[in-house]
Amino acid sequence: MAKKKRPAARKPVAKSRKKPVKRPAVSKPKKKAPAKKTIAKKVAANASSKLAKGKKLARKIVKSASKAPARAKKIVQQVTETISSVAETTTQVVATGAGMVVGAVESVMPESSNSGDSEKQDSTTH
Repeated sequence: MAKKKRPAARKPVAKSRKKPVKRPAVSKPKKKAPAKKTIAKKVAANASSKLAKGKKLARKIVKSASKAPARAKKIVQQVTETISSVAETTTQVVATGAGMVVGAVESVMPESSNSGDSEKQDSTTH
């Protein structure tokens, strides 16, 4: 019997084990609006939001402007009160200082018999 030739041996090939990629279920594509309509909607929405913000800002400005005179009047009154209290305190300090100086000078000065002060003192003691 004749020997049969064996086929040539193949070299072993390393198999890469890649996991199959899961793909999401394919849904029907939505109809897209024409580009002009989409842009127009975006511009309109943006404009309306900016208009609302502008109105809100305008109301805020008007409100603060109407409050300004009353606020200014209140500040002027506070400043006036502060200035008058400072003036009163200054007057008291000056008067106290002057009184102390006059008292010190009178205590140092000798009494004279011909001045009108001694007659007043004599009349009050009777």
